[in-house]
Amino acid sequence: DLYFKQKFKVFQEKWHKKYGWHLFLPLNKEDEHYYQTLRIPTKESQKEFDELVQALAKIIIDSINIKELKKYLVSKESKEELKKSVKTEFLLEKNDQSIEVFKKYLVQNYNFYFPEMIDFLKNLQNLRSTGSAHRKGDNYDDAKKKFGLNNNFKDVFENILTECIKI
Repeated sequence: DLYFKQKFKVFQEKWHKKYGWHLFLPLNKEDEHYYQTLRIPTKESQKEFDELVQALAKIIIDSINIKELKKYLVSKESKEELKKSVKTEFLLEKNDQSIEVFKKYLVQNYNFYFPEMIDFLKNLQNLRSTGSAHRKGDNYDDAKKKFGLNNNFKDVFENILTECIKI
């Protein structure tokens, strides 16, 4: 957890220095506690795990700076000559959410497509949505399987943080 925080902070600083804007928006004062209290679970507790997944999703997924990313994207509404340079599947659409906008930004601007990273972010978002943000059900069981979660909350959350560092 400390290594993740250190890497995240360094990444944020380097990105801002290079591009002049934040890829991940800084948390509001009222949300800073999510970052400050992020850690490996201290016990095998569903409640603690849910809270930490919620925090991590706020720090990463909810904080993706889609407003800034969209400035650098060709959309389906763009002029025809611009659209010709981008595969249809990577054109920005009105209803694209943060992870999809991020994916399209990477493809359009850097010709970089890393499906494992995008899948990981979507799976993390799904784990949060089906586990901590809403009532648990069959969708949560599917989300748990993606992370190999079977009441081994500490190990799984540590693996999630490790994946965040890798991407």
